[in-house]
Amino acid sequence: MRSSVKVVAMSAAAPSLVIALPLLLTACSAASSSPTAGSTASSSTLPASTPASASPVTPGGSSLSADQIASKANADLKAATSYHLSGTLDISGTTETMKLTHAAGNCAGTISIGNQPISFVQVGSTAWVRAGSGGDYLKTSTSNSSYKQDFSYCDPSQVAELVGPMSGSLTKGATTTVDGTQVQKLALANVITIYVTTSATPEYERVTDNVDSEHVQLDFSSINAPVSINPPPASEVLGT
Repeated sequence: MRSSVKVVAMSAAAPSLVIALPLLLTACSAASSSPTAGSTASSSTLPASTPASASPVTPGGSSLSADQIASKANADLKAATSYHLSGTLDISGTTETMKLTHAAGNCAGTISIGNQPISFVQVGSTAWVRAGSGGDYLKTSTSNSSYKQDFSYCDPSQVAELVGPMSGSLTKGATTTVDGTQVQKLALANVITIYVTTSATPEYERVTDNVDSEHVQLDFSSINAPVSINPPPASEVLGT
């Protein structure tokens, strides 16, 4: 079985942002504990993320508008050869976490509901999924209708579409820092906040979406950094 949670933030004067976190659910049975394959799939919990905080830095003084900055960051993500993405969704007290790395069309990571991690590795059109913190992977395909949508966060084009851009709706805030990186704050009312680096090529650092009892935070790092992702060992794959 599968499920997904969608958080929709709306503004009467601007387009809405929909952030969807697919949850991988598999019939893998836990046979024995073993290391997780891939570059990030071994992590089942998301470390606490440092809140955006004011920093005694000089504002970048960019002449670009908030929409132009967001559009540049979005285009950079859409064309990214790799990125690391971690996130949390707090939906009415139920917390879900994700942590994954995309690299050259491949992907590996973990999605958890509470203390129940689902790990996955995707290399080309082949995917491996397992439930729990150890045991065997179930080998499948990214075209499998049961799992196809679950890899949306492994596609830079789909991620870029989820987080923006929202032309004509953003306002530019103060320059601040997120996890030690100088960023430009862009906001849609008090609902959506986007933090992008103040470099010549703006890149996403954090996107937050808050509406009622639903709170979403996505953190980006290592955009276009060299990284490789490998299949799990045959000894960890069910039926091999």
